[in-house]
Amino acid sequence: MKKGVFVSIDGPNGSGKSFFIENLVKKLDGYFSVYQTKEPTPTAFGEFVKKNEGGLKGIQYAHLIWADRYYHMEKYILPELASGKIVISDRFIDSSFVLQGFDGVPYEKIWELNSLFQFPDLSIILVADPNILTDRLSKRDMLSAFEKQMTRQQEIDGYKKAVQFLESKNISHIIYSNNTMDDFKNNIEDSFRRICALAR
Repeated sequence: MKKGVFVSIDGPNGSGKSFFIENLVKKLDGYFSVYQTKEPTPTAFGEFVKKNEGGLKGIQYAHLIWADRYYHMEKYILPELASGKIVISDRFIDSSFVLQGFDGVPYEKIWELNSLFQFPDLSIILVADPNILTDRLSKRDMLSAFEKQMTRQQEIDGYKKAVQFLESKNISHIIYSNNTMDDFKNNIEDSFRRICALAR
């Protein structure tokens, strides 16, 4: 059985996570069994968490995110990894540091809530120029509460700060700039090579 590999993909809204993940999964599918997932989870509780974004604040909402992540890890991520699959998660702990941090929760509290989870074998952060992020979001019909409250530069800065904190805890990251289609293609190819190396 091939070794399971856990990959998280985070980044500011408009950085192209959905497009990146869709094309990375297509590329991986020819070689591995892939399980694609996301947070909040596509479950009844995950939908409840999503609907309460902007309603519940600070530590209350951080605990909701934690509960959904606990269920996600126990019921989906760990079993799929144990079966040897490549698990690709759209958002994971990095997003908590950015969003709950913006919502006033101290980093050490966010770390306390999340430090016992299994961390990804590969943590990917997608970024882009703030003007490009703004342009991409302008084409969406609806924006989330956090998308409305935060500027794109605040999101980028939040991810940089989160990466710095998590790397101090020995959790390394790869940061890709996704400004152009060539960037996407090159970054997907590089991610593919890294995942293949981890799955050996």
